[in-house]
Amino acid sequence: MDLVIASTNFGKIQEYKNFLEPLGFSVQSLDTIGFHDPISEEGKTYQENALHKANVVSRFSGQLVLADDTGLEIDALNREPGVHSARYGDAGWSESTRNSFILDKLKDIPVEQRTAQFVCAIAIVHWEKKIEHLVTGHCKGLILKDERGTKGFGYDPVFYLPDHNKTFAELEPETKNRISHRGKALEKAISFLEGYQSSLDPADSK
Repeated sequence: MDLVIASTNFGKIQEYKNFLEPLGFSVQSLDTIGFHDPISEEGKTYQENALHKANVVSRFSGQLVLADDTGLEIDALNREPGVHSARYGDAGWSESTRNSFILDKLKDIPVEQRTAQFVCAIAIVHWEKKIEHLVTGHCKGLILKDERGTKGFGYDPVFYLPDHNKTFAELEPETKNRISHRGKALEKAISFLEGYQSSLDPADSK
């Protein structure tokens, strides 16, 4: 079954492919379907942003679309950057610059007090068929004082999981996919997708 991922983030799309393609889903990117317009993310919650992105792309493509909105919430920063995680500080910054910005804001706070959580809301939408499904996943950890690891993206190099003694960027993809906020949300999403897939006539699986 074809499934469009409403994202331009290569790392995120690859994570979804790792999850979904072994289950028989044909993962399509925005480039694949020829969608190149920017999508505003002005919602006050992850759920609002995810649903908006999924609806915009599904209207354009006429296909089943999965979109997420993900954020890092740091308790010592009043749960910032939150829904502004992808644009925190300056929209033009690199991921490493954005991490440095956060580390500088936390420089006087001990690691044990730098509690944080990743949140991921996933929306699955087929606009023409009036399908709209929403799930959420969370993962708790700490923010380190420097970056560690090269396997992740975004805030992964500073997000530390005490139970594993590693950052997200140090974990093997299989482990990260199992325990991450996106992995937990996607597990719920897959349950819905498999039910939806089994209800389709083979001719309607595109």
